[in-house]
Amino acid sequence: MVGAARPDSPWPGPDSRFPMKWFTPGAIALLAGAALFAQASRRSATPAAVEPGEAVAWADPAAAEVSRDLDVQQAEALRRSEVKTTLTASLLRGEVTLEQAADRFRAVNSGGVRPYGRLSDLYPGVTEEELSYRQVILFVRGMTRVIPDAVAERLPALEAEVARRFPADSSKAPVLVW
Repeated sequence: MVGAARPDSPWPGPDSRFPMKWFTPGAIALLAGAALFAQASRRSATPAAVEPGEAVAWADPAAAEVSRDLDVQQAEALRRSEVKTTLTASLLRGEVTLEQAADRFRAVNSGGVRPYGRLSDLYPGVTEEELSYRQVILFVRGMTRVIPDAVAERLPALEAEVARRFPADSSKAPVLVW
């Protein structure tokens, strides 16, 4: 039988005597894929593929140290913000008082470089105690999108308490600098 498949051949069709004809494109694709994978593996061994900061370390160790320090400062700032957000949610649920929240904000702020940021620019000459209360109010306002009903219910009373505790003084009015 010329041109017919051999009964013992795993390859169907008339060209069953030449299975490489079908095998070649698959083998080429497989080898090309393996070559690309090997190239990518070699590239991933460089520091740039591991972490951008580590790539800088190879090029400029001093800049890498600055980068690591900034990463630590950023992580600490994020931690402080998370603690304050949790405290604010507790305040809105009625689990802590405004005074307790302000005290805890001061404790969390104690390690920061400039813990009150622009707030201290807006209220020059006020005490750290007042700044902590005002920071709590800012965080409460920031929760408007998260728990709007609780903010709407509690914010007026909290603002009134801050106004009673720290009566308005024209010398302490917010200074808006744009």
